[in-house]
Amino acid sequence: MPMEIVFSVRGERGKTDIAPHTHKCHEIVFYSNGCRGTTVIGDRVSEFYPGAVTVNSEGTVHSEAHSGKGNVYFFGFLGDLPVENGVYTDMWHTQQLFEDILRETRNQEFGYRDIIDCKIREIITYIQRKASVTTNGTRDLSYCRRYIDENFMHGITLSALARISGYSTDYFRHLFTGEFGISPQQYIIGKRLDHARRLLVTTDLKCTDIAYMCGFSDSGQLTKMFTAKYGKAPLKYRKDR
Repeated sequence: MPMEIVFSVRGERGKTDIAPHTHKCHEIVFYSNGCRGTTVIGDRVSEFYPGAVTVNSEGTVHSEAHSGKGNVYFFGFLGDLPVENGVYTDMWHTQQLFEDILRETRNQEFGYRDIIDCKIREIITYIQRKASVTTNGTRDLSYCRRYIDENFMHGITLSALARISGYSTDYFRHLFTGEFGISPQQYIIGKRLDHARRLLVTTDLKCTDIAYMCGFSDSGQLTKMFTAKYGKAPLKYRKDR
């Protein structure tokens, strides 16, 4: 079902109270710099600060008490609302989306309804992301593993993988090992050796070329690691196959 915009507003709030009220549509609010105070959504009282987003579903009684001055962006819409009512903090990345919705609503240029639909869904997805953070705060490391799968032949470093994951090097190593049962360094070497084994069996490439294509520093490093894993030197392995 498309998201249908009902209203989109940017307004300035000072030290003022917004009396309890409801809407015949869902409402999502963004509080910009300077905004702070409390909101009551249903029977839940919560504080809000700059960068926060609040969600008020259709028919829910809600109110606000502002103690700071700043701009508030809010829009109402009809459609599915797959997130719970409440306050979601540190949502600065959605402010531009609120501004885009406001601009599209005002200008109503060709395709504006489709653009607004996409912007609302993007905001809701960010809210879902915020709501789905696990209790221990860890991230899914499968992206890093897929990155290794596609780039093991290049000079991947542990520090680069840690930057991708958003963790320190030591903590990333700990999390990766815990999730996959093998350290990231061992996983990279394993991918390189497996690829080298396939090239030895399916091609006539020299060991020097295979070492380069698999991410090893030279054929000596390939030979040492290959022998340790498969019990035979690369050329011996090829001959016996």
